Amino acid sequence: MHRSGALLREVLPIDHGLHEETIRQHVLATAERLEAQLGPEQFAYDGASQCEIETSPEPAAPITVGLDGGYVRGRDRLPGANGCFEVIAGKSIPEEGPAKVFAFVHRVDRKPKRRLRSVLESQGILPRQHITFLCDGGDTVRELGALVHPRSEHILDWFHVAMRIEQLLQTTRGLQGSEKENLLKDIERVKWYL
Repeated sequence: MHRSGALLREVLPIDHGLHEETIRQHVLATAERLEAQLGPEQFAYDGASQCEIETSPEPAAPITVGLDGGYVRGRDRLPGANGCFEVIAGKSIPEEGPAKVFAFVHRVDRKPKRRLRSVLESQGILPRQHITFLCDGGDTVRELGALVHPRSEHILDWFHVAMRIEQLLQTTRGLQGSEKENLLKDIERVKWYL
């Protein structure tokens, strides 16, 4: 907080009143206001009936949403825990208009689907618009994109497919016998076929 106060004094015309506690309270109040604006969590898309979807305006070009999860070592480590928490980050990229990014801490954020839906709504998503989710195949990331939009497609991204193929290649390299070379060629063929 000391660095935050110094930065604010440098960029804003303020001589006093920037105490660490004041900054923390203002940040907390802003975060609570933004969370309240987000609205309640939604389990599934509940935007319109099938008739309303079919009669809605012609949608814009598809949107691609990339999602990935990763683990970050936390500052505090509880007894019996590994001290890490999962962060899910994403980027929503429409064919026209600016891309938007979002992130949240899994198991802490109580509105992850609503947060994603809010990003899509800010980009003007329409009921008939197609969305492609690219993700790593992990359960938490797959669940986030599920049931968020009626016209969505979920694809395991190439990087994670290639990682799994590389694991197969490494396992095969450790085998003994005459079929090893044929297996390696077949797995390489599968990789490039995909």
